[in-house]
Amino acid sequence: MTTVDQRPGSNPSTVCGFGPGPLRYHGVMDASSYPAAARRAWLALFLALVLTPLAGCKKASPAGRYQKDGLSFEHLAGWTVTNDVQKRARTVTVQGPSHAVLTMSVFAPNLKVSLETFVSAASKARGEGVKKELTFAGVNLGAEAAQTEAPTPIERQVAGATVRGFEERFTVTVVTVPVPHTSEYLIFNVGDRAVIVMEQAADKERPKVITGFQKIVDTIAVGR
Repeated sequence: MTTVDQRPGSNPSTVCGFGPGPLRYHGVMDASSYPAAARRAWLALFLALVLTPLAGCKKASPAGRYQKDGLSFEHLAGWTVTNDVQKRARTVTVQGPSHAVLTMSVFAPNLKVSLETFVSAASKARGEGVKKELTFAGVNLGAEAAQTEAPTPIERQVAGATVRGFEERFTVTVVTVPVPHTSEYLIFNVGDRAVIVMEQAADKERPKVITGFQKIVDTIAVGR
């Protein structure tokens, strides 16, 4: 197992580098910040899904441990941190095999966070973002199909504890080809900080990446 060099571009196995984000919080975070954090998390996730296959740097990362400014987690081979952004919440994006993407949002200490508000904002941002990002020169090449089912409550094991979350199924059609996807949202506390994790993968690829998702969420640690 290796430790990632945190300087952008300094690790030769990094897919495209990432920006550092210290675990600091500026000002008071209120409920209005949740939708913004959800939109940022989903936008990072969507851009990773759409743009990474087009990138020229494709060398897979080895298994290792990501550690930067008080946040750490372990990951399997083929998983790479592609973004680490600090705003009201710290949002880290990790891309895995088969275009699987995980985002984690780490919130300020002792802040009460609504997962329902976060999921609602992320779903809305996803629908709007898919249409916008798949429109080129005024021609729309794809969109997310209208959802007919609300997110379903779920429970998952994270680091030996049962945590709650939601599962959301949706389909993105790209040039008439429907691609079913599933997103899972989990909320749990690491010390005195709330963490929301979003995992997304195409349904046909999901069995290949479940172990990678679980490795990350089981090993998240947040220092002071």
